[in-house]
Amino acid sequence: MTLQEKIGRLFLIGIQGKEITEETKELLDRIKPGFIILFQRNVESKEQLKKLITDIKTHVGREIVFAIDQEGGIVTRLEEGFTISPGAMAISATGNPQNAYKTGRILGKEMRALGISWDLAPVVDVNDNYKNRSTGVRAFGDTPDQVALYSQAFYKGLWEEGVAATAKHFPGNGSIEADPHLDMPILNKTLDELMENEFIPFKNVIDNGIESVMISHVYLPKVMKEKLPSAISEEVMKELLIKRLGFKGILVSDDLTMGGVANFYEVDEASYHALMAGMDVIDICHESSNMLRAYDYLLKKAQEDRQVLAEIDRAFEKVNTFIEKFNVPVSDMDLSKIGTKENLDILDEITAESITLYNNHDNMIPLKDLGTDDLICAVRPLRQSLVEEERAGSSTAGTIRELFPETVFVQFNAKLSETEADELLKDKKGRKAIVLTENAYLFQGQKRLVQNLIEKYEQVLLIALRNPYDGGIKGIKNSIFSYGYSNPNQKNLKKVLLGEIEATGTCPVPIPEIK
Repeated sequence: MTLQEKIGRLFLIGIQGKEITEETKELLDRIKPGFIILFQRNVESKEQLKKLITDIKTHVGREIVFAIDQEGGIVTRLEEGFTISPGAMAISATGNPQNAYKTGRILGKEMRALGISWDLAPVVDVNDNYKNRSTGVRAFGDTPDQVALYSQAFYKGLWEEGVAATAKHFPGNGSIEADPHLDMPILNKTLDELMENEFIPFKNVIDNGIESVMISHVYLPKVMKEKLPSAISEEVMKELLIKRLGFKGILVSDDLTMGGVANFYEVDEASYHALMAGMDVIDICHESSNMLRAYDYLLKKAQEDRQVLAEIDRAFEKVNTFIEKFNVPVSDMDLSKIGTKENLDILDEITAESITLYNNHDNMIPLKDLGTDDLICAVRPLRQSLVEEERAGSSTAGTIRELFPETVFVQFNAKLSETEADELLKDKKGRKAIVLTENAYLFQGQKRLVQNLIEKYEQVLLIALRNPYDGGIKGIKNSIFSYGYSNPNQKNLKKVLLGEIEATGTCPVPIPEIK
């Protein structure tokens, strides 16, 4: 195998469009990647996606692995025609780790049926900072033991279906506040603190054989000698992950065009430094120019420096074994396994078990008797992190409006200002108000809106569509959590609101008072 081919195998790249184009063919021919990551931009239907994957496999004429971020919940790439799962926090709200296992198996079965054999999940971050903007409902909880229990069960389900899993985001994104898609977060903990918290879920899945770990762009000032993103730190990868935690699998970078690394290094330099620090798979999701630039730079460096060549050989040996193991032959792809009634029923039941009635002080649930002096106030869901796809509005708000057409209905943007919040409720007051929020505790305008509702209406029901911490806003006596916006979440949320089913979920994280 040539040097060019070896370097190409180390790349995990994204492509544009829902069908293979001449531009895509040229990119595949130039880089010869070992991995392709798929996004919603590549998906229209299971039939279309099967054709795209088959066409790519036919074009490259060799083994290649397809990867995807199929965490469930707010990070779901396969939707229309597929079985949609609740996210991590919703699953843990059911109180049953077996539900994480069932979810992993169903997602794994449907991915592999399409030739996708590498899931960039589960998230094993311990979300012990409720102000965290990038993790939240993507995490199974706020304690290491809880996260370890559920993430291991999810991983086991994927493994049994022949799909590789990825523990992310090492060394841990749960305590940070900055979004690594935008800037380099700081995790200000000592090594002992990391060992007692962040590293426990990683160690658990590592000891149970997880195939890959994704390295984030977090900086550890109390551990690292240099101020670097973890994805280009030898201390983090070789000393902490490999030597201290004993990981022997594939190290994959979080996207090297994210702000957490791109604010400090150009993509070609970041790729080079990541490889030299111990990275195995270079992840560049967007813009073919970035991929080609990084590839050409590594090739040039390898031709000039034998040490770079040695690192390429090191990574290639691991990566090639991984590709050989998880390449899915076209003959194994089977659309009949996708979106089956059995799969849909199982995940619908799990989702129903997750809906959490946190407070019902005024017995507002089930909903009834909403009239002209009442108000329905609904957020337009926001793409709060770049890992998410674009969001549609909540179908729950529309359903409530249809059931109570005489009730005043208003919508607001997630990032509305405090002035806009005041103006929205100008001259409004009454008996009951229902407000659907999205991380209101993180946005002053949303929080102000909720507080204004409490002052102006006798009873207020808060429906938290995303992080449950909105239920802690001071003065809220009635709240319910759905942990996400997907159709199964919203369908079962509506059933609870209308009294068709009981809410049996238990919030898996403590809810602080939000003033």
